[in-house]
Amino acid sequence: SGNAYSETNDHHLIEALNQKYSQLYLSQDFNELIGLYTNDASLLPDSIDIYRGKPAIKAYYLDSVLEWKPAEHVTILEHLVIAGALAFGYGRFKGVFRNDTEEITLEGTAVMAFKKSGGNWQYYIDSWNVLKTY
Repeated sequence: SGNAYSETNDHHLIEALNQKYSQLYLSQDFNELIGLYTNDASLLPDSIDIYRGKPAIKAYYLDSVLEWKPAEHVTILEHLVIAGALAFGYGRFKGVFRNDTEEITLEGTAVMAFKKSGGNWQYYIDSWNVLKTY
């Protein structure tokens, strides 16, 4: 049915959103990256606070790279539910970060909610939890 196609297509679009996020995060293009979030998005980084809205989310990202620069990043969705113009899912992430002298790898889980507007999916809630650091 057309519905099954639509859901498969939406799944691919959300996977592409996660890939674009990683690309923009690695290049530290936070003006473009913030465009991947809805105006009313919330960001819940591990062990910090809740950042609500694009200005707060952008400020978080700008602060986050002052000491440790992202060198690698990937998010793998393991489960995704699409319900009309909303979707939610969870999975795992891995990131490698470098400062002037060291490298650190973080692995953990992620929970995300997405909103579709004008045919484009954006992050509505973006949350992650670090499980391993090495």
